[in-house]
Amino acid sequence: MDDLVAANCILADSGVLDAFGHVSVRHDRNPERFVISRSLAAALVTSADLIEYDLDGRGINVRGRGEYSERFIHAEIYRARRDMNAVVHAHAPSLIPFGVSSTPLRPMYHMAGFIGDGIPIFDIRASAGITDMLVKDAAKGRALAQALGNKAAVLMRGHGVAVVGAMLPIAVGRSIYLDLNARTHVMKIEVASGREVQQAVDAFYSSNGSDAKARPDDLFFLAMEEDSMIGCVRYCVENEVPMLRTMRVARAYQRQGVGLAMLTRFVHYLDEHQIRNVFCLPYAHLDRFYGLRGFVSLPANEAPAFLQERLQSYDPAGTLYICMKRP
Repeated sequence: MDDLVAANCILADSGVLDAFGHVSVRHDRNPERFVISRSLAAALVTSADLIEYDLDGRGINVRGRGEYSERFIHAEIYRARRDMNAVVHAHAPSLIPFGVSSTPLRPMYHMAGFIGDGIPIFDIRASAGITDMLVKDAAKGRALAQALGNKAAVLMRGHGVAVVGAMLPIAVGRSIYLDLNARTHVMKIEVASGREVQQAVDAFYSSNGSDAKARPDDLFFLAMEEDSMIGCVRYCVENEVPMLRTMRVARAYQRQGVGLAMLTRFVHYLDEHQIRNVFCLPYAHLDRFYGLRGFVSLPANEAPAFLQERLQSYDPAGTLYICMKRP
């Protein structure tokens, strides 16, 4: 059960689970039972907090401990989906708008491909009328499981989401990437230039660990959350060579798909304008990231002369940076 404890901690650390979300796993020796924590914030769960339940939501070893009222989400999904062995119920704020609006949640990048065939929405009013929206009994749990069907997740209108997986790591990963995908969904990528934008970009770079200085005639691809800049990459032409330069993402938004969203918009611009042979000098460990959008590594001696000089000034040992080109 150490993996279940770890899953609670990972989901809490990722911001997917708050004080009320929960994660469970089907019992490895009895498929008619599952294990979940006592009623406790996920970040605090230890192995001593785990409780075994049957598929009616009856505790086997409760021993007076508090129970999640919504354990029936898990019980009825396990009953309906014999192919699934882990369930996460979360209230990630990023997902709430997609359960109450007409805008569908679509996969924005490959890590959310598991919702490529759609994600259903469960409206508890259809089966239970006006309630407190909590799935606190088997009937409501069955209605939720029916809404889930054969999909990987179901949005719960005005409430949250239930995510399933054939294994615990799959359900955890899906929950994290579903949240990141939703955040990327509402993020804007703006394309702009000019002195005012350049000054804002320079300030953003400075506050995010870069001493790079942009030029007013650069073209900026800005990741915006509401009115705040959370990322930037710029396009410029140097010595008649088109360049991608200085990608930065605000620390609080790193590893959330922001960089890939900017890079994707950047290469769309290149394709729209039929711009070819675009160079960049990223850190060597980012070769796979840039490779996702068509950049390929080049031997340094195949780069334009001024870029060879720049690489040498950046990295005399030739180990930190590489030259890449999008043909």
